[in-house]
Amino acid sequence: MKLKVWFITVGSVMFFSLVGRGAAISPQEIIEKVEHTFYTQKTFYAVFQEKYIWELTGEEQVVKGELLLKGEDKFRISTEDQIIISDGMTLKTYNKLENQVLIDNLETTDDDLLPSRILFKYKQKYNFQLLGTDDIQGKSCYEILFTPGEEDLFYKEVRIWVEKDRWIPRKIEQKSIDGNTTIYVLLEVTLGVSIKENDFILETPPGVEVIDMR
Repeated sequence: MKLKVWFITVGSVMFFSLVGRGAAISPQEIIEKVEHTFYTQKTFYAVFQEKYIWELTGEEQVVKGELLLKGEDKFRISTEDQIIISDGMTLKTYNKLENQVLIDNLETTDDDLLPSRILFKYKQKYNFQLLGTDDIQGKSCYEILFTPGEEDLFYKEVRIWVEKDRWIPRKIEQKSIDGNTTIYVLLEVTLGVSIKENDFILETPPGVEVIDMR
């Protein structure tokens, strides 16, 4: 199962009207609040849970992991079976089950791994509306529905729950055109954490096959 980085939907929290604390708020204000949070904090750490549900069989797969994010394009995703690291230019994926490391240029990889491209994609290609509010992990959140604004998009529906106080996503639910569902929940979130540059370096274990796709 390909990991989709929910962090990356940070910038996609946009909608036409929100009502919070009795006062209306514009889409531009929401965008500015979300972007301001991550711009000022610079770094981001989260413990997340990813659940993948197959439509035809009803089978579920649950994965837990950790995410480190610095700026727009440096990140490290760690789960029991996989490590994905970007140093800003190169993307390395270590699949422990296959005993294999894939290396590629970051700019040629899947858009869903890149925060800045996710922002652009949702801004340009999806319609959005506020559905209401809900509690996620004990935090009051706005629930926003995204639907395709054009044909041939992979997701037919995306729901994002955004924490009101810190303006960060706490839950993301993506339904693909084939009916399968991916749900991400942030179990723990810390902004402005200390991150070392070597956190974005993958040390390839001895005996692991390396496939360079650059």
